[in-house]
Amino acid sequence: MVEKDEVIKLEIAHGSEYAFSILYDEYVNLLFNYGRQITDQEHLIEDSIQEVFLTIWNGRQNLEYIRSLKAYLMTCFRRSLMHNLKSEKRRSLFQVDIMTKTTEASIEMTIVDSEAVSDRNLKLKEAVSKLGKRQQEVLFLIYHDSLTYEDAAKVMNLSTKTLYNLVYEAMKKLKSLLLKNVIFISFYLLSVIDYKIKF
Repeated sequence: MVEKDEVIKLEIAHGSEYAFSILYDEYVNLLFNYGRQITDQEHLIEDSIQEVFLTIWNGRQNLEYIRSLKAYLMTCFRRSLMHNLKSEKRRSLFQVDIMTKTTEASIEMTIVDSEAVSDRNLKLKEAVSKLGKRQQEVLFLIYHDSLTYEDAAKVMNLSTKTLYNLVYEAMKKLKSLLLKNVIFISFYLLSVIDYKIKF
């Protein structure tokens, strides 16, 4: 994916509309799903996606200087969506509820596969919903969208150390909640916690 992104961004930088359409097809669903972690207002998500790709095209000459295209897209999208949410809030009389959902895809990556996976997913989804909003967001970025800690930190506008601590606290709380329901967490996620203890 990284090598493919490198080729795509260079071709877009040189004005390739075909490469731009490939980029759109590659990331539109990822951005939409990420947006759903922040708000249920799909029209704002869609508007923000269009704004991001318009920005990408208008500033295509500078794309070759972007290190991570995926992180850049998600950072621009998050900034645009947050701006649109604030604008919507000013036009509304009610508070926008941010980060109320979590996807089953992210849940499935946090438990051991078994015949009872659907029941465990439900219990884990309930546990994740009890995490803080930023904790839910960081887990989504790292375990669902597979961003590096450095890229996720840029997306959330945090230092890498702060993000590591956020992940650690989220996993620690999640582990505690899951153990109450006698749910086993995958060795992969436990290794993340062990890594943070050493960090």
